[in-house]
Amino acid sequence: VEQRQAGRVERQGDTRNRIRYATKRAWRQLARLSMHCKQTSKWHLIGRIAFEYGTYKHNTIMADNKYTLRVLSIIEDTTVDGPGFRTCIYCAGCTHACEGCHNPQSWNRGGGEEMNIGHIMQVIKADPFANVTFSGGDPMLQAEAFTALAKEIKRQTKKDIWCYTGFTFEALLKDKSRRALLEQLDVLVDGPFVRSLRDVGLRFRGSSNQRLIDVQTSLARGKVALWQG
Repeated sequence: VEQRQAGRVERQGDTRNRIRYATKRAWRQLARLSMHCKQTSKWHLIGRIAFEYGTYKHNTIMADNKYTLRVLSIIEDTTVDGPGFRTCIYCAGCTHACEGCHNPQSWNRGGGEEMNIGHIMQVIKADPFANVTFSGGDPMLQAEAFTALAKEIKRQTKKDIWCYTGFTFEALLKDKSRRALLEQLDVLVDGPFVRSLRDVGLRFRGSSNQRLIDVQTSLARGKVALWQG
């Protein structure tokens, strides 16, 4: 009985924290939306907010499915993980063990915490102006769950998705589950970090062996096409 009561208190605390978090994000989104709607009437603004809330609530429920991700952190408004402002999901787990890795704490596949896709979608959709990046760790080690998340992002938003991985594009094509994730991506940054090829002048990557790949064009052509952004 004591264990059940303790579990109930823990769940209630978690629920309160999520409510506080959601409320804070809602006010933040309202402030941003109002800045972009200065030329519109207050009734138009109120109607837009009501519509966005209804859509947000419906889609959050739809996305709250069986998939969870092991996540170290979610960083909002980052500008180093792809062009523009981005919401970056840093996942746990990496098998590449690159020498000179800037984030070795991400190697542990049991690190971070389990996050439901519905909760992650709340964070992603709370910022209507930021696109999305999957990083880590290596997202390809949780390919099935990241595929489900990517599909929800594409279904509910118009955001583009970048993904960092230590695997090469060619290797991913040979793995069914990882190819399924690849097919949902816009840009892939592939290959392990190689310390001897480190170049601080490169955009969005650490060493010259890594490529910025336009995934959809590459799949259509049957060969690697580099991102030209």
